Amino acid sequence: MTIQPLPTAYVLGQVSLAWRELLWGYDHGWISWDCLTEFATRQLDSKNINQMAEVELAGLLPIESYRARDLAEELAHNEPPMSEEAVREKWLYLILRWIFENRERTVEPFAIVEALYADFGYPHEVARFVRYMPPGDEYDPREHSQPENEGHMLEQWRDYLIEAEKKFGLGQD
Repeated sequence: MTIQPLPTAYVLGQVSLAWRELLWGYDHGWISWDCLTEFATRQLDSKNINQMAEVELAGLLPIESYRARDLAEELAHNEPPMSEEAVREKWLYLILRWIFENRERTVEPFAIVEALYADFGYPHEVARFVRYMPPGDEYDPREHSQPENEGHMLEQWRDYLIEAEKKFGLGQD
């Protein structure tokens, strides 16, 4: 299973995103240009006043996809600034949720988690379900089998997603 880019419907259906956050996801390969155009279309449908860049972006044809980033960047510049850390934290949640929900179709979901753990700067909230990190609770993996240890890490992963959902889930911001 390829995890990049994430499906547009999934991304836009799980969290509320601003243009700056979408641009970050696009620049890091987590979404494709059609996610930008779909978001612009939804923006047009949801408000009376639209920016010209949204209208242009919503109407892009595949042959014009090279223009998507510049239009999204223009829209992002019209928004209040956001910290890079906040944007990365939201994307980490979204990506980890996608992997968790699709882990049965993934050969090594914990290997992907480990790569993301490094790529996102070793966030402490993810360490508890990284195989080479010690558990953050009283659980002792030496007293359990590999399937039991993986089950425990899945529980830790699920707990992270439940907590992050409260913070980032649609309608939370």
